[in-house]
Amino acid sequence: LKYPTGDYKTSQGELRAGSLVYLENNQRAWKTPSGRSATLVNDNGLWFSAKDGPQGAGDGRLFWYTEYDFNSTISPTLNGGVAACSTQDLNTWRFEGIVFHYTNLSDLVLGNEGPFYIERPKVLFNPKTKEYVMWAAMDNNNRELAMNSIMSSPYIDGPFLFKRSFYPDGNSTRDQVIFVNDENIPALGRTYYQTIEFVLPEAMMQPTWESAKFSSGETNFRSNYHRANYHEGYDYYHDIYNQRWRKEDIPWSVKCVDRLTGVERDIPVPTDANSDTCKDPEEYKVVIGQGVPEVSSKFVSPNESANSWWMPTSVPDVQAQSWSSNYRDGYCGIRNLEDSMDELDPAIDDYDPPDRSKCSNIADNPVTSKLQDKLIGVQRVIASRRAKFMAVSELTDDYMDTTGILQSFEGEFDAGNLISMIINMGQFGFSPGKQIKSTFSPPYMSEFNTAVDYKTRFRQYIRNFNDRAAYSLACVLDGVCPVNFKDQLTDGHV
Repeated sequence: LKYPTGDYKTSQGELRAGSLVYLENNQRAWKTPSGRSATLVNDNGLWFSAKDGPQGAGDGRLFWYTEYDFNSTISPTLNGGVAACSTQDLNTWRFEGIVFHYTNLSDLVLGNEGPFYIERPKVLFNPKTKEYVMWAAMDNNNRELAMNSIMSSPYIDGPFLFKRSFYPDGNSTRDQVIFVNDENIPALGRTYYQTIEFVLPEAMMQPTWESAKFSSGETNFRSNYHRANYHEGYDYYHDIYNQRWRKEDIPWSVKCVDRLTGVERDIPVPTDANSDTCKDPEEYKVVIGQGVPEVSSKFVSPNESANSWWMPTSVPDVQAQSWSSNYRDGYCGIRNLEDSMDELDPAIDDYDPPDRSKCSNIADNPVTSKLQDKLIGVQRVIASRRAKFMAVSELTDDYMDTTGILQSFEGEFDAGNLISMIINMGQFGFSPGKQIKSTFSPPYMSEFNTAVDYKTRFRQYIRNFNDRAAYSLACVLDGVCPVNFKDQLTDGHV
């Protein structure tokens, strides 16, 4: 930007050729003054005995409407306004008076209180309404508004009546001009600044595989394997039913009981054929256990807290639930762990345990590859730049508003302000076009899109455990089903 405020430096009192407007076919353009306009410059008045034709009051004159800043010590109603002068040869000027007073300005958009002032007034004659319409930039002493104001009058030299203040097409501007282009279309040209944003989805970290652990931090190898690769042997409660029948799951404990006295004695683990045995018939044998060593089940129970203590926490977006909850994420995970059979049920010998790998989320931690972060999160502004634009808007028939038909261009001419560019330099063929458009510049979006499930992709539950289970309404109706992390990892930014 050329200046910190984004606009040109304020300069007053400089006459630009584009500030003039040629008006004719009006009685005021050829009137003869009454002589009652005495000033300090001339006791008889600037208009005294003005002649017709060149340097006189003849038809067709160049009018210059310019802001006049003045702080009155008499009344705030006299604090400046828009003054008008006219000429036919650019050498001799005729003062037309103060055609509009600043005290008549009002902020009809934000309701701010004045005082207000005007910059760069521009007047056009509307042949349809037979009114002279003035557009001007309107601001306060702190230059906070950059608003447009519209005034109109049936006379060239006013008084102009305040009609409205607003932001045309939503733009703040201090550089504006109304004109009629080569196609005889009334238009408003203006420059404005806008921040262009560049948007990219937030990066989302992908989970890294971790080993299941005990609370001590040591790897729980059995649970680790079962949660990574389902194995039906780890999911069968009666896996050592033969050993249970033989009490080999209980440490060796054999007693001999005297039939008369009831005295018990322990029989040590036999080491050879001569080992101690019960004396028959004086004693009988009681077998409590005969595991040497005892045989333990490999069944990984979801009811044991040690198997559910560890949960994945590799990246912030992971929200894991306990393995016992994941176990019940499927229809077959909600079951009687003993399969409704007693440990001594002879039918166990013929029982074929089912494979529950497809109907539950027992394998909730399968081994996965490490993928790069994905650009699938919420859209964020990663960069922005301040740019200057020019817009040309078509005016309504009464010149009091824009129609919405416009064209806008990014860039800036070094030639100066719009009054000079459009009026003095021949308009450059500027036209509002034929389409209703907006001056709002949408942000530049990347090729990457926000994923629909970016918030919940790695969440094994949303609010309560098992609310994503295969039998939940979220899964059945909406497809928000159990998460094991491997199935959620995909290639690319999707």
